[in-house]
Amino acid sequence: MKKIVSILLAVMMIAAIAVPSFAATITKESDPKTADVQVKTKTTDKENNDPENYTVTIPAEISVAWNDKTAQDASYTVDSQLKLGAKLKVSAAANDAGKMTNAATDKFLTFTVAGGDVAEYPELNNAVKSTTTVTIADFNAPIAEYVGHMTYTVEYVAA
Repeated sequence: MKKIVSILLAVMMIAAIAVPSFAATITKESDPKTADVQVKTKTTDKENNDPENYTVTIPAEISVAWNDKTAQDASYTVDSQLKLGAKLKVSAAANDAGKMTNAATDKFLTFTVAGGDVAEYPELNNAVKSTTTVTIADFNAPIAEYVGHMTYTVEYVAA
């Protein structure tokens, strides 16, 4: 009885690892002499990894010349290839209400961010650039290097 169970178990294990392969066959006797073949993509790459990817490139620093009250480029760039129905949400905001400080003085400057509201990016993006800018409207402080910070946020939303 044990031998029969062992043989059956071995057969079942071999059957479990067997991968069925179906092929269309056209012979001299076939009618019609055509066969439909399904061509489809996999959702993994050649190494069987998930190919989904995205890169959001942000500026490392934004420098503003003294008394330059024009909007300065603070844009980010989105490159992505996401799964069907997935998307990215990207935003940019001033930290501490845009306050820019210098340790040598109690005076400060303030910058504002435009175009930093949450923007949604669908599955495919190729170097899509935002219109984000920063502006210092008033330079009413001693001339010095003032520093403030802003935060860029990227959220991946699955399908």
